[in-house]
Amino acid sequence: MSTAGSRNWHLNLESNWQAEDSDECMTLFRPDGAGALQISAAIKDDGEVSEEELNEFIADCLGTGEFPRVRLGAFLGRCTEYVAEETYWLKWCVSTGRLVLFVTYTCGFRDKDQERSDVDAMLSTLEAGAS
Repeated sequence: MSTAGSRNWHLNLESNWQAEDSDECMTLFRPDGAGALQISAAIKDDGEVSEEELNEFIADCLGTGEFPRVRLGAFLGRCTEYVAEETYWLKWCVSTGRLVLFVTYTCGFRDKDQERSDVDAMLSTLEAGAS
């Protein structure tokens, strides 16, 4: 199984998934797939990310509201899902140690279940550290 990530995080790729890195984020996708999984990272300069700091990040990325708690591998945080203009969105804000990740998966609404098991499987392997 191959991995994808950065010097700060990594995860295992499901078969037929590829990764493309840019300055803003890492994009994971299947060439013949329905959607894209994108992960961007922020690192706190000093000390671990506090619950209050994570909540501020969540409010910035997810908006206001009550969002379910989630665990993505070694990361803890919150998530939301919604549909906007026939586009399905899953968004997570999670952290561990000094690292905060903003993760999104998007695809057409009709395809929302096509890659969900792959996305969940990959995110369950998410760890801090180099790939």
